[in-house]
Amino acid sequence: MRRSGLRILVALAGAAVAASLVGLGAAAGAPRGSSERPALRLLGMSPLTVRGVHFKPGEKVRLVAVVAGSKLGRSARAGVAGSFTVTFGEVPAVDPCSSSLVVVARGSLGSAALLKLPPRMCVPLRGRT
Repeated sequence: MRRSGLRILVALAGAAVAASLVGLGAAAGAPRGSSERPALRLLGMSPLTVRGVHFKPGEKVRLVAVVAGSKLGRSARAGVAGSFTVTFGEVPAVDPCSSSLVVVARGSLGSAALLKLPPRMCVPLRGRT
């Protein structure tokens, strides 16, 4: 009976050591897996600038932005880290209370991301009498 208890203790200790080594590898800067999804982030509106992250390294990405009824297209290539920055240029004058912004990115290797900013909830101004 003592031997079976000792075997269980050794097995648990081995599992704990293995788990700590896996944790150390992740903490030491091991490359991130493909669990991170591609995403787009708005960097600015004038000019319209978008940053893509977590795309596949070297992937060619086609972007389409729809703002104030205008459709703008651009292409980019993700770097080794899977990121890129795209400038669409000046966009038509936008009323933030009634216009939305949508940017769709589709990569040649299957990555895809969507950035959608709905119109703001604006308080109507009172009319002057």
